[in-house]
Amino acid sequence: MTYPTGPANVANWLRRLRVDLHGRAAGVWVVDAQANLLRQISFDAALDLPREASERFALATREVPIDNTPLGIVGAVTTGQVTEMFSSDVPGQIGSAYWLGEFKTPRSVAVPIDRDGRTVAAIAIALGSLEPSATILGEAIRTMAEKATWLDEL
Repeated sequence: MTYPTGPANVANWLRRLRVDLHGRAAGVWVVDAQANLLRQISFDAALDLPREASERFALATREVPIDNTPLGIVGAVTTGQVTEMFSSDVPGQIGSAYWLGEFKTPRSVAVPIDRDGRTVAAIAIALGSLEPSATILGEAIRTMAEKATWLDEL
């Protein structure tokens, strides 16, 4: 699998976001309210991220039930809040904690994206450090998303 995945305009935007924010991996999921799912539309991983883990994650998160609460993207969509997850958060290493361990990264930040008063997407980034804060990252991702014309098509 080559990265980034997804439509070229989304994939290029996501790669820029990941690189600009010093992320190890990043993804975009859209909300399919009728099916009660998040559907991955793009995923990007740093070239030195474990390839097998990146491929398994991309496949495993193509469709995510909104009730799959151990994932940060689900938390962001269901609460409407920036959701920060850590590799040590969940006993038994499930959900985001598991994937962060596989990526060898300490944390991720997932951000709900709203349009016209409803959450239409979640953007998540896995990071190799504990800085900057989730609040700062959330603001940066939302600012970048406001300029993303592809989001207007959702």
